[in-house]
Amino acid sequence: MVTTDAGNTSLKVQTLIVKKLHRDYFAQIKVEHGELYAEAERALGGRKAAEAEARYADNQNGKTVTYQVWRYDLSAKGWLDWTHARQLVRVQRITEEPATGKKTIGNRYYVSSRPTTTLSAMTQ
Repeated sequence: MVTTDAGNTSLKVQTLIVKKLHRDYFAQIKVEHGELYAEAERALGGRKAAEAEARYADNQNGKTVTYQVWRYDLSAKGWLDWTHARQLVRVQRITEEPATGKKTIGNRYYVSSRPTTTLSAMTQ
C-alpha cells in the first residue's frame, strides 16, 4: 500500500497508484480538496464517540491523548469519480490537559482503495 500526504491526494495520482503500480493507496484529505473533504466530512463528521470502531488512549507529554476511528464503506460504487475508492476513514485526536481539563479536538480524513474487509480500524 502507498500512503500519501494531502499534497498528493488527487484522482490522477491515486489512479496512477492503482493502475500503473498495482498497489492500494491510503491518502489524506484536507479542506483544500474542496468537494472531497466536504463529502468525507458529510459521511463521517457527525459520527458519535459511541459509534467509533476503534479507540486508543495514551499519555503524551503529560497530556491524555485519545484517538477514535470511524470508517465509511464505499465498496458498492466508489466515490465521486474515484471508482477505485473503497472506504473513507476519519481519525479523531482528543488531547486533554489533566490540570485544567481543557480539550483540543482535531479530525483527519482519509480515502483508501482497500476495502473494509482488508483494512480495519481495530487496534492491537
